[in-house]
Amino acid sequence: MPRRLLGSARGDESEFSGLRHNPPSVADHRREPRPERGGRGHLWVPTVGVGRLRTAQGRPRDSDISRYDAASAAAQDSGTICATLTSVVDVAAPNQIPSPPPEVEPPDWQHCAVGADSSDPVGCRGLALAPHGRCLTHADSSQKDAFLASLSPGGNLDLRGTTVSEQLLDEVLHRFYDPTRQHKRFGDVDLTEAVIDGNANYGHSHFEGTAVFFMATFQDGAKFNDAVFNAYVSFENAILKDAFFGRADFRDEAFFDGAHFERTAGFGLTVFSGATHFTDCTFHSAAFFSRATFRGPLEFWQSTIGGDIDFSNATFSNAPQIGPLICAQTVNLTLAVFEKPTLLEVSARQVDCQRTHWKSTATLRLRYAAVNLDDAFFEYPVAVTSRERRFVSEHGTELSEDFFDGLHPTVRMTTVRGVDAAHLVLTDLDLSSCIFTGAFHLDQIRMEGNCTYSATPTGFQRNSFRLARWTQRRTIYEEHLWRMSYRRAESPIWRGWTTAGQDITPPTPSALGATYRQLRKALEDGKNEPDAADFYYGEMEMRRHDPSRPFGERVLLSLYWGTSGYGLRASRALGWLLLTMIATVASLTIWGIPKSSVDSSSSGQIKDGSISITTEKPDPANPEVPYRARITGKRVESALRVTLNSVIFRSSGQDLTKAGTYIEMASRFSEPVLLGLAVLAIRGRVKR
Repeated sequence: MPRRLLGSARGDESEFSGLRHNPPSVADHRREPRPERGGRGHLWVPTVGVGRLRTAQGRPRDSDISRYDAASAAAQDSGTICATLTSVVDVAAPNQIPSPPPEVEPPDWQHCAVGADSSDPVGCRGLALAPHGRCLTHADSSQKDAFLASLSPGGNLDLRGTTVSEQLLDEVLHRFYDPTRQHKRFGDVDLTEAVIDGNANYGHSHFEGTAVFFMATFQDGAKFNDAVFNAYVSFENAILKDAFFGRADFRDEAFFDGAHFERTAGFGLTVFSGATHFTDCTFHSAAFFSRATFRGPLEFWQSTIGGDIDFSNATFSNAPQIGPLICAQTVNLTLAVFEKPTLLEVSARQVDCQRTHWKSTATLRLRYAAVNLDDAFFEYPVAVTSRERRFVSEHGTELSEDFFDGLHPTVRMTTVRGVDAAHLVLTDLDLSSCIFTGAFHLDQIRMEGNCTYSATPTGFQRNSFRLARWTQRRTIYEEHLWRMSYRRAESPIWRGWTTAGQDITPPTPSALGATYRQLRKALEDGKNEPDAADFYYGEMEMRRHDPSRPFGERVLLSLYWGTSGYGLRASRALGWLLLTMIATVASLTIWGIPKSSVDSSSSGQIKDGSISITTEKPDPANPEVPYRARITGKRVESALRVTLNSVIFRSSGQDLTKAGTYIEMASRFSEPVLLGLAVLAIRGRVKR
């Protein structure tokens, strides 16, 4: 069934017997069924005077539409026209608004045509007022007075294609003020392709019928604060400077597809009861949706924001997908509530989710952002993942990310304090500056993919009195803060440990130990034993430095750390084993090997038919020569054989002096222990 235009396009002048500002075709349009949307980017445009994408002066207006396909507009049934517009919107880069190709076709309504000439055969595109055929702007004073006199509260307003000054618009709007209700009341409103040259104040207005601002241009502020829209609303492809919709109430479907907000866009405390569409929008500056309520389905796709976008305290009752959004600064979701499953796709410098309430599952696919999850509340699993490739439109083309030239797209998590981590999944994130301390159920967090952590300094560090070498391992950010809080940060030894970058109090060693212990268990449950080993090392370090631990325990931990790095440093254990074996060989060579083999002697006697035999063997003795002379190849070889046998708990059978016996006993105790620690350290690194 074709849709009738708001105002006839037939050339019969007898149709215009009066001022046609209250045409009945809008109601006809609202009664007709709306066709199904063809997917994102396919804009359904009501046939309420859709023109040829031009301004009221007949010139191509700047728009963020770079390609469009105007389908047939054929006259049917003496003036009935079916117009279909299929638009594919390419969001322009900020501050660059491409122009559509030149268009010389007249609009689909009887227009003013003032100023038409050979270079501009269309002229003024404003809706012609009968009987003189001039638009409101070009009408004489008597025609304007007659038009204004015909307006009344609750009536319709049709200014399609008309360029209206701020003063003239104020006069028009004043006619719709209802003193009994103390606000302006409108029936059906159609400002398709209208140009408002100045401020447009629709504040506290009630739109009882359809409100269409398709391709309208507001050259200054557009104020719809506290407005009530009872029926369908369209700001599709409109251009607005400062737009204010604070506390507005959209009770039916609202379309802002392709809208272009050149300055601030304010939707604070706005209520969207029906389906809401913000597809292919461009916000050159900040956009505010704080405390907004989206009760119906929300489509917020493929839009670009040149500043911040604020959804703080907003409620999303049905937002299956938000994004892809390209935001130059911050996406603020602080205290927002998501009641149903949500997919959020965003490229931004920062995403704030402090105290955000997720009542169902959610997936956050992000690029470039630093994510803050302080005190966020998850009732179901929530996944935060870093996307390597650019987001693409529904047509497969990559979205522009000129805001982030020179930046790496990896997402950085800054804090998960106060979060129930049992429902949290982190994938391919930079966790080098993430605050974990204060989260709940950290032992159940899932860290998957290529998650990176803070690293210890590398190489040797020294000052005037001390040489230090930090072994490479994965750490959490809080350990860096703790080490720099009680050490002299200016000392060269501590160069490489991160200084405090967030306004937090460094945690105590006992708190850090508990955090490391829970994260280690989470990695072990995920079968990531090598990374879990680093967190075990951090846990033991905190126990060793914890002043609340017993002194004896800290001494044992210090020995454990010094000999094998808590059983995780094979090179350290093997180094000590080698030094111990060298010391054992040297000691046995000098003090343990006797000067010569000691032969036993036996003597006996026969008495009363019995034989008594006594065997005597003198104690082995060290050579009575200087120490240097005792170091011979034969003695070293004997000492080495004893030492090697001691490593595996075997006795060599070598005669030893009393000192050599004690040296061998010590060797048989210490060297197998060091060998075992080395084996365990290697096992910990290769275990899967």
